[in-house]
Amino acid sequence: MFEVNGIKLGIPLSSLRGILPFAGEASQLPGQPAWSLGVIVNREEKVVVVNSARLLMPERLDESSAVRPQHLLLIGDGQRALAVDTICNTLMVDKEEVRWRSGSGIRPWYAGIIIQELSVLLDVDGILNMLAG
Repeated sequence: MFEVNGIKLGIPLSSLRGILPFAGEASQLPGQPAWSLGVIVNREEKVVVVNSARLLMPERLDESSAVRPQHLLLIGDGQRALAVDTICNTLMVDKEEVRWRSGSGIRPWYAGIIIQELSVLLDVDGILNMLAG
């Protein structure tokens, strides 16, 4: 579990490649999408840093009250990282404890709701497909 702009979200541990501290410094590249915070180098590999708030909930983004990300969650093959504000806790969640999304919708990153936390479970493959598109 983690927070982005005060919203609690979850990601399956099987989709997480690592967690890094983030001081807010990333190399900016020209022509990058609005959700890109830039690129960092981790273990001699380039990692694209994703502004999670801008990518997942642009309608809730208020620049004046935005929290500065403190951590990076490495996802997929480790070449993308979600910038998050706070790392919360780790939960063991059974499939029955998630209200799964039915059908496809406008949010390909949305897998379902973790009922006990009332928080969104992210679909990492959906996020990676969004970033590739």
